Amino acid sequence: MKQDMIVILDLGSTENTVLAREIRELGVYSEIHPHDITEEEIKALDNVKGIILNGGENRVVDGKEVEVRPELYTWGYPVISVDYPASRCDVRFDSLPDQFVLKCTHDSQSIVICRDKAELNKKEAVRHLGDALKIDYSMLGREWAYHGIKPCIVAEELLTDESGDDLKDYKVFCFNGKPKFIQVDYDRFKGHKRRLYTVDWELMQTKITYPDDEDLIMPKPFFLDELLEMSRKLSKDIPFLRVDCYITEKQIYFGELTFYPGCGFEPITPDTDDTVWGEWLKLPKGIEK
Repeated sequence: MKQDMIVILDLGSTENTVLAREIRELGVYSEIHPHDITEEEIKALDNVKGIILNGGENRVVDGKEVEVRPELYTWGYPVISVDYPASRCDVRFDSLPDQFVLKCTHDSQSIVICRDKAELNKKEAVRHLGDALKIDYSMLGREWAYHGIKPCIVAEELLTDESGDDLKDYKVFCFNGKPKFIQVDYDRFKGHKRRLYTVDWELMQTKITYPDDEDLIMPKPFFLDELLEMSRKLSKDIPFLRVDCYITEKQIYFGELTFYPGCGFEPITPDTDDTVWGEWLKLPKGIEK
């Protein structure tokens, strides 16, 4: 089996070798390549899974300012930039495609969705992300997992589901490695709605915080069986885990793993369901004590 590779593009950083070594210590192979690498050159490399842009504050190589090829963001690889200090919000819109998503790595919901770059209010987008970079998200709900994360902005491909406009968020609630039900969040940015389904895709009457459009007919998603099997494997031997994914007509996209949804404060109705879910939670004896 070929080893996964992360490609580091040199945009003037003095710590490229340090970064490459740290990635390899995590068990993932990494290589450093010039900033102007071509699509043909990168596709000739074995099993590339992502690209890291690493440079100084001004991205200078041999005394000249440099930038990656604008089309790099259309090559199908996840791209993350780690070369800007947290206090600076410097989004290089010229290097992004016409459609994209911007968000921060250290928080939740600081997102900018661009469906047409010509129509995007870039000043407002920079202000929004700049404000988000200043927030220590771990202090809002005392969620320790957010503490110490270096704030960065990442650009991702804009995905849509079968609707062509929305991207539903499928969240599988797993107890001790067994998927129990699926939460679907939709219309996230135009009137957030939510509904719950059994693993057999039967609509549940339970509500968590957000309303539902009762007239909406939501077809069974593509790859539901694969989603449940993946969730089963990821949650093995864990008392509780929510596996978050997106599904398009082509594939499943992994979102995140959540150990305490809504910081533990989202109301569940009816209360009887809240009680049942609590009974599903079987903590190891050492934790119970």
